[in-house]
Amino acid sequence: MTEPGERVALDLIDQDGRRFTHEALTGSPALVYFGFLNCRVVCPRSLAKIAEIRALLADAGRTIRVVYISVDPARDTPGAMKAYLADRHPGVTGLTGTQAQVDRAKAAFRVFSRRVADDADPDGYAMPHTAFIYLLDAEGRIAAHFPDIRTARDIARTIADHSAPRAG
Repeated sequence: MTEPGERVALDLIDQDGRRFTHEALTGSPALVYFGFLNCRVVCPRSLAKIAEIRALLADAGRTIRVVYISVDPARDTPGAMKAYLADRHPGVTGLTGTQAQVDRAKAAFRVFSRRVADDADPDGYAMPHTAFIYLLDAEGRIAAHFPDIRTARDIARTIADHSAPRAG
């Protein structure tokens, strides 16, 4: 698991075909999630949770950036990411790239994924993967990670605590 305080390096392609590096994740807190567009259960549930987190934070007058990184770059092209996210999760930045770029991003976050046969998938495979939501601070460092069992309300509270002004 990537440790809190660790800065992660990224060099990927966003849903508009532009280069996206770790520098783009500085300046404000961000949530990062790894998944794939053809996921039938875990990713849709996690993205719905992230939408709920964003809504809870908005109700408290806070915003947070969200980045969705594909573990399936063969299918999740920039165009596919753009269409999927614009329709279902506007405001979320989708990232993909070559297999080597995605592998480096996974390694930076210590994310596991692998291709396995899946007869229920039209392409014949699925991509089981690590299902953590990562919180990055405004410096692009890992501030926390949240397993799938954490609720949106609990995660939003933790994000608010991390971004609260500190007494000096």
